[in-house]
Amino acid sequence: MMELGNLLKINLKICLLSKKFLISILTFIIITVMFNVTYTSIKDVYMLMEVILPIIGVVIFCDTPIMEQAVKFNEMFYLTRINKSIVFFIKIIINIVAGAILFFLGFILIYIKFIFLNKGTSNLDFFNMLSLFLVTELFLGSIAIVVTTVTNNIKIALGGGLFSYWIFYEIIKDNTSFTPFGMYFNFQGDRLLISKILCLSTALILIIISDLVLMKNKRL
Repeated sequence: MMELGNLLKINLKICLLSKKFLISILTFIIITVMFNVTYTSIKDVYMLMEVILPIIGVVIFCDTPIMEQAVKFNEMFYLTRINKSIVFFIKIIINIVAGAILFFLGFILIYIKFIFLNKGTSNLDFFNMLSLFLVTELFLGSIAIVVTTVTNNIKIALGGGLFSYWIFYEIIKDNTSFTPFGMYFNFQGDRLLISKILCLSTALILIIISDLVLMKNKRL
C-alpha cells in the first residue's frame, strides 16, 4: 500500500504541477467566465463543455507514455521498480482526475452565473455531465496517447489529437453514431448512449494497445 501511495503521489505531482495543466486551468476558466449565459439554455452549456473539454483532454493526455521525463532522478529510480503497466494505467487515471477537476471548476463558475442571473439550475446535473464529457475527453486523449506511443513526440501527438478532433467535428459530423460530439449534434436517447459507448470502448482499446506496444518496446 505504501508503494502504491508513493506512486500516486509522484504522478499527481507530475500531472497537477505541470505547465500543461496550469495552462489548461487558466484557458478553461477564461472561456467559462467569458461564456454568456444570459441568452443561453442548459443545452448550450452541455454543448460548450462537449466542444471545449476534448481539446483540453488532448493536451492533458498527450504526454502520458513519456510523463516520467519531467521527474527527478530519484523519483525516476523509484518508478522503475514498479510494474510499468501499473504505472501507465495510474497515469491514465490521474489524467482523468485532472480532467474532472477542470470540469468541476467550469461547472461551478457556470452554476454561479446561472444563480446570479436567476436562471434555473435544476437541469445542471453535475454527475451526468461529468460522465458524458469525460468519455469524450478520454476518447480524443487516447488518440493522442497512441500517437505519442508511436512517435515518442509530444508535439506530433498534440497535432494528431487536434487533427482527429477536426475530422470528427468538421468531416464526420453527425453522419454516424461514432462521434465524440453526440450532444453537440443533438443526438438523443439511445443514439447518444451508443455514441458514448463506442467512444469509451475505442478509448479503452487504444489505451491497452498503447500499453502493449510500450511494454514490447521496453519504453515503460
